[in-house]
Amino acid sequence: MEGSTKNTLFFVLLGMSSVIGWGAVVASSDFFIQQYPDYKIAFLMVLPVVTTQFLMSFFMLPLQKALTRKQIFVYSSYLQIFILLALPMVGWFIPGLIGFSVIIVLSLASGANITIGLI
Repeated sequence: MEGSTKNTLFFVLLGMSSVIGWGAVVASSDFFIQQYPDYKIAFLMVLPVVTTQFLMSFFMLPLQKALTRKQIFVYSSYLQIFILLALPMVGWFIPGLIGFSVIIVLSLASGANITIGLI
């Protein structure tokens, strides 16, 4: 494959994983919005992702110098797959406040992973 084609494919796959990741976050937030109608769940679900993306942006350059682009892509893809599988399963199998707390932690990891994938 030519270099520019590889780069295009790389960015298309990163974009797709970001969109799929947000789909998982939205689906799990829907579940918790129904469970806890008195709380502002939609705000709380997005806050960790956006905050983590902001904080991880400071680590992008050092990480880029430490790892190759291929390593970053492979590691962030594996992490994203894990998060995408875990978000709906946590919403289904771990009800209540513990499940919500786990979803928030996974959302933090998702925000960090999306930011790392953008290097």
